[in-house]
Amino acid sequence: MTLELGLALGMSERCFIAIDPGKTHIEDVPSDLRGVDRIQYSSYTDLEEQLQRLLAQEVPPVRDPEAANYIPKLQESIMQIIRQSDGIGVSAIAKLLGVNTDLIKIAVRPMVGQQLEMRGQTRGARYYFRPDA
Repeated sequence: MTLELGLALGMSERCFIAIDPGKTHIEDVPSDLRGVDRIQYSSYTDLEEQLQRLLAQEVPPVRDPEAANYIPKLQESIMQIIRQSDGIGVSAIAKLLGVNTDLIKIAVRPMVGQQLEMRGQTRGARYYFRPDA
């Protein structure tokens, strides 16, 4: 956790630490972290509520109605590519669609086992259309 926090601070990213004062005394927190924005919570329900409020502040709602349909449309494009191939990897799909590989992974993951079959190891995995789907 401290590595990720250090990277975020070093990259001037906005970051927060979460502290349960019932389990961690503020005095026990290293002095260089006391100035970092923090969320104090007393239960997981309390933490969830505070994180929801924080996300509502930090991430504005999407106003573009097309944005809500982006992943389903991306999944349709992915299916077209996979149907026309004899197995294809995430990076090849991303290159064909001009999209970030992480976004392709997000779109493909829920399709595996349903419309798609994955063969191979995680890095070298290839995706195939499931004709029985």
